[in-house]
Amino acid sequence: MRSLLPIVVALLASCATAEPTASTTPTSPAPEAAPSRETPEPVLPTVVYLVRHAEKASDGTKNPPLTDAGKARAECLGRMFVHAGVTHLYSTDLQRTELTVTPLAIALGLKVEALPAGDNAALVERLDGLPPGSVAMVAGHSNTVPAIAAELGTPLAGLDEQGYIPHEQYDRLVSIVRSPSTKPKLVELRFCAPSATSP
Repeated sequence: MRSLLPIVVALLASCATAEPTASTTPTSPAPEAAPSRETPEPVLPTVVYLVRHAEKASDGTKNPPLTDAGKARAECLGRMFVHAGVTHLYSTDLQRTELTVTPLAIALGLKVEALPAGDNAALVERLDGLPPGSVAMVAGHSNTVPAIAAELGTPLAGLDEQGYIPHEQYDRLVSIVRSPSTKPKLVELRFCAPSATSP
């Protein structure tokens, strides 16, 4: 009778090199990996505040300064918005608009960018180019504030027959929230001392 030792050795050797067989114990199926879709970061909106310049003096010139009431309104505006996260300040190249936002500029350590009074397109281009999350304060005029608001997609109500802010109204403040995914949203407020003709 031949020795079985060579056969046993061969079987042990094959078992040592063979891959392990799958367990017959039932197991739960491994969860499928979720598809690798990166959630896009939300784009922060930009906020634009539009105000008409504060009360101006009647000195017979085309570039008058503010009256005492106008200076008080400008100071009040600065106090109101010092903690509002304003990142950009714009005015026209006339002193009454720049003086309106100067107290806020001083409080925030920002520079006022003055653009030509008749060039609304240049201002809108600046506003369109603001980084997400920016907050801009714009001081304009009775005719330019409605035009800028309309250009941004939010026409104003309560204008005169020319489509301007009524002459004696200095306390209107327009807030426009702009986001790439939604229509712009407008809120209009009254700020600081009420104007004589404000409703």
